[in-house]
Amino acid sequence: MRTRHLDSYVALAERAEPKLEGAGMMTWLERLDLGLGNLRAALDWSAQTSEADRALRLASALQRFWTVRGDLSEARSRFEVALSPGDGDPLLRAGALCAVGSLSGQEQRC
Repeated sequence: MRTRHLDSYVALAERAEPKLEGAGMMTWLERLDLGLGNLRAALDWSAQTSEADRALRLASALQRFWTVRGDLSEARSRFEVALSPGDGDPLLRAGALCAVGSLSGQEQRC
């Protein structure tokens, strides 16, 4: 059941990510705000079960959300946990590392 929960919130975050700019941004920010407890639970579960790829996907998809909301400390700590196992798909790891770089104030697109 928790794996299905994780998959559901990975899908939500990935669906929201490109919509966190422009006209519909507020709607998606609110949707993510409402699901924040579940998003955090999904991130926690992915870390506990060594679901490296899902953890990397979820953290990367939420990077813009955390930036817009100004919660860079949560973003950094979540990426640290997602990247710590040192495994997972190399492209997902590269994207997550790029997202971490953007959290440091670098204007870049990953």
